[in-house]
Amino acid sequence: MSTETQPVHCLLPANNYLGESPVWCPQSQTLFWINCEAEPTLFRMDPASGEVQQWPMPERIGTVILREQGGIIVALASGLYNFDPQTQALDLIAANPQPDTIVLHEGKCDRQGRLWIGSLSKRMQSHGELGGASFFRLEGDQLISEISGLSVSNGLAWSPDGTVMYHTDTPAATVWAYDYNINTGVPTNRRVLFTHSGPGGLDGAAVDADGGYWVALFQGGCVQRYTPSGQLDREITLPMSQPTMPAFGGKDYKTMFITSTQYRKSVQEKQQEPLLGAVFTIDSVAQGLPEPRFHR
Repeated sequence: MSTETQPVHCLLPANNYLGESPVWCPQSQTLFWINCEAEPTLFRMDPASGEVQQWPMPERIGTVILREQGGIIVALASGLYNFDPQTQALDLIAANPQPDTIVLHEGKCDRQGRLWIGSLSKRMQSHGELGGASFFRLEGDQLISEISGLSVSNGLAWSPDGTVMYHTDTPAATVWAYDYNINTGVPTNRRVLFTHSGPGGLDGAAVDADGGYWVALFQGGCVQRYTPSGQLDREITLPMSQPTMPAFGGKDYKTMFITSTQYRKSVQEKQQEPLLGAVFTIDSVAQGLPEPRFHR
């Protein structure tokens, strides 16, 4: 495994409390991301011009997903919604089927455009109680539970050919892999890809064109790359301790965008790490892939 000190650039000192879910839009050449809570907000930035747009959300936001035919989907605590940036209207797609203590969280689409959304237990955050959260697949106007017994769903990604699905449950310090049926959208044959025993917690992830699984280490101050067989082969040190999720973008998908968080940091700690909550970029770190859009 090689530990690297790549040039890491601060794209925007966004001051997000809980920045998450970066996704690149190739049509507009812009980056979307969110601030989950403590002023839940959807952001879009044009890195070429520096222009930033933002839309406040009425409740906690867990992810942003782009539609193939244009349009935006947001996962709020209470459900999945179509969002119109012009009118700021929210139209419900599917309600969150879980109790109020379980909110929708991280989501992405598989290579075929099916939408998956995970959840997060607020009682895990407040009381340390494990369990209750799940990963769901959207079918029509219903969220179908496929993976249960989680506490904080994270690390959702698919192999380049779409036949392997990955995710983590942050408190479990484990990333699992599944055989993924691209025709039905059903994962089977769950197995451990790797476990993490070092500093930091496994958070959001992205897969590169060679099948490498890149994961942000919350409170670990780095992103790590694991091979498809689960071997750690690269680690890139970051200029702050709390990254949340990497994503590939830019004209050639060789730029890695990384969101970050001030979560659970005191005023003094934030003064010591003024870039917490910023959005970062690393150029030419790996060849990435476009993030699939929802089209079902």
